[in-house]
Amino acid sequence: MALIQVTPTQDETDRLMTMAAKSNGKISGLVGWCDITDGGAEAVANLQERYKKSIINDVPLLVGLCPMLEGIQQDWLTSLILRPVIKYMIEKKIVFEARVRHDNVHLLAKFAKQYPKLTVVLDHISKPRDHAQLDAWRKDLKILSKQSKNVYCKMSGMYCEVTKDFGRNLDMAEVMPRVAPMLNHMIKCFGSKRLMWSSDCPAAIRTHQEWNNFTSQCFEGLTTNQLIDIFFGNASKIYTPK
Repeated sequence: MALIQVTPTQDETDRLMTMAAKSNGKISGLVGWCDITDGGAEAVANLQERYKKSIINDVPLLVGLCPMLEGIQQDWLTSLILRPVIKYMIEKKIVFEARVRHDNVHLLAKFAKQYPKLTVVLDHISKPRDHAQLDAWRKDLKILSKQSKNVYCKMSGMYCEVTKDFGRNLDMAEVMPRVAPMLNHMIKCFGSKRLMWSSDCPAAIRTHQEWNNFTSQCFEGLTTNQLIDIFFGNASKIYTPK
């Protein structure tokens, strides 16, 4: 199991790192955060420090980095200033966790193409919310998945995103018609070998049985091997310390 940081604070990184270190191997790694905004020597130094501090018994717990791209200028992803820090991430096999919005998927495609040796994970399927956004999202996601085989997609955030329009928790029967077209498109684009399932819990407060029913509906028709890849295999491959 890997822990994924949700806020751009060093305190959360430290807290999750402590949890991972005390888990007796139950938590294999952490996708954390550090300030790499300037992309240069200072960013590399920040990341080096976090990476070295994460090493326990010669195994690094920091397996990924999430720079929280939603709050960063759009052209940051494709700027040359990132080269030194990305080079370090490739060297240490640190995953780049890309939390971008649906209208920035085309920038992520350019970024991933620039760094084919970097493993990139698209978080929350880039959060398309309504039908007006879906056409452009489908096109950009197809381009991203086709041209960059180093990009994986995390199937998360869907429940929370569709409920924003309603201002309340929805029954799974209400969510499924809105989510199903997105799921089908992601499966067509990435296939089972480059998709990872991640629930919205605890952000979405549902019972365990409701989540089981929801996920079963999401992946009807897939084979057992495909389900193993999506639920376990791909995340284990990507987030296991190298």
